[in-house]
Amino acid sequence: MAARKPKTGTAASTNAVDIAMDAAASGTAVDQTARSLLIQQERLIRWQTASEKAGFTLRLLTGAAGLAAALALGWMVWSASQANGVIVESFSVPPALAQRGVTGEVLAAKVMDHLSRMRRVAQSSEPERRVGSGWDTGISVEIPTTGISIGQLDQWLRDKFGHETRVAGELIIGPAGRLALSARSGAVGLLAISGAEAELPVMIERTAEAILKSEQPFVYALYLSRDRATRLDDSLAFARELIASPDRATRALGYHSLGSIMRDTGSSAEARAAFRRAIETDEYSAPGALNNLAILELVQGHPEQSYHLASRYLRILEKGDYYSPEAKHQRRLTGGRSVATLEGDHNLANALYDEFRALTPLGYTDIRVSADAALRTALHDLKGAKARLSQYAPKDGQYHNRAMALADAAEDWPGLLAAAEEASVFQATQPDAGSPQPHVFRALALAKVGRHEEAQAAIDQTGLDCQPCVIVRGKLAETAGKHRLADHWLGQAVKMAPSLPVANYEWGRVLLTRGDAEGALAKAKAANALGPKWGDPLVLWGEALLAQGDERGAVAKFRAADKLATLWGRLHLVWGEALAKQGKAKSATEQWQIAKGLDLTAAERARLTTNLAKGA
Repeated sequence: MAARKPKTGTAASTNAVDIAMDAAASGTAVDQTARSLLIQQERLIRWQTASEKAGFTLRLLTGAAGLAAALALGWMVWSASQANGVIVESFSVPPALAQRGVTGEVLAAKVMDHLSRMRRVAQSSEPERRVGSGWDTGISVEIPTTGISIGQLDQWLRDKFGHETRVAGELIIGPAGRLALSARSGAVGLLAISGAEAELPVMIERTAEAILKSEQPFVYALYLSRDRATRLDDSLAFARELIASPDRATRALGYHSLGSIMRDTGSSAEARAAFRRAIETDEYSAPGALNNLAILELVQGHPEQSYHLASRYLRILEKGDYYSPEAKHQRRLTGGRSVATLEGDHNLANALYDEFRALTPLGYTDIRVSADAALRTALHDLKGAKARLSQYAPKDGQYHNRAMALADAAEDWPGLLAAAEEASVFQATQPDAGSPQPHVFRALALAKVGRHEEAQAAIDQTGLDCQPCVIVRGKLAETAGKHRLADHWLGQAVKMAPSLPVANYEWGRVLLTRGDAEGALAKAKAANALGPKWGDPLVLWGEALLAQGDERGAVAKFRAADKLATLWGRLHLVWGEALAKQGKAKSATEQWQIAKGLDLTAAERARLTTNLAKGA
């Protein structure tokens, strides 16, 4: 290896490290001093490298710690922004009362207890605001170099970014030993009440009511509604107070509350008007008005309006945040059930209601039984529907409606007439006549038992805006042999609810009975297009094909219907008849045996007996 030489034009280095390195590079023996110097230099380089690595790691750790602190602070800010509670501060009380145990904390705690109780009584689905005390010390770990505790920082953030309301109050002893209790929300006075010391529990309860009224007005309205027998005037006054508010959302709540009062006191027309005003004012602040109006419209015989309101309600549920997540899910189930029922998808309605039933408290027992009876009737499980209805305790409007629908499905005309007469007697005792259903079912039953003039008089009591009423007008005309008039009324019924399948199906059944298989087939197809998950139009479709001699097509439709209405006796009866015409005796008998174990009308039972006696 060539010896290292000084650069041209420069003097040899006098640096000790350079001398030692030059010696090592030239192969010249390195003295001990130079060797020691090189070793020390190597150690220094190692230390420097390690120091640089440590510094880099420390910077990384410092950066990570800073990021973690920033994330923690960000989370605290976000959490604070979500704070939406009512903080009840310790009340100011006289020392004389505090010595007897009536401290400011005790007084505030009793107010909080009443607020929690009233919320439970109201059974509200509005997102619950946390009720907390204002004397909690919270977390007190100090943040280094600031002298501020984490708890203090959290409280500052809640005050700055949150939506918490702080309620405070004073209890003083006035002249003659009477107590005066006042409360305020921020700078706004809520209540000032006085009374003897023995009246203090009532004063505390009224203070809690004032707080609930101020902070969650709709929950307060619901709370009042649970005791309408004694607090109807309070309910009406508060609803009107809300309606007079300059705030749009508050006015919507007021109209919704007024609608609920009118509905519960039997004034259905006024209730519908109030619910409409709530929706027009701000549907996102009173989404329940959509659902309540949908129910009332259906009761009045307006299924198309009910369908669109219920569908709109579901859309508002998804877009809005009025309800808590749990309550939103429950309402999604009940609203979905209503829409599915109107579309004829009774299996979906049943599944949704099963899920709802599993989530709701036992207090809904009667409502559950009523709904279950209706769903079983729609699915042609008449024995199951009858068993469920027998468990329904109150003989109210719900009971009578279910009983009439069940008798109609069974084609038990004397039973339907008796149920309709009973429903009419009950309805006459109500403040508002309300539903036209008793007139509709009574007219149908009277016609079926041959009392045609009485039937026409009964249906004439109903309005022409009621779709079920118009359908029965068509059926009465058909029974009287007035086919053109029957088609007129049934055509009107189709126009009244163009989104729903019922009118087309009912018209198709009338046409099939008349002997017009082609017309029945067209109506069955139209009904199936509007309600593809409803089994009844498929059975009508199959019967129309069977009447035209298309047994194979009929069997296909009956097989498809079996997936939607497995427990329908008539389905298996006509399915067997189609198979018999195909010459498939064994398969026909199998279907008839299934029908034998299911619900059949008297006429269908006789027809089945004849089929089984003849054999396929």
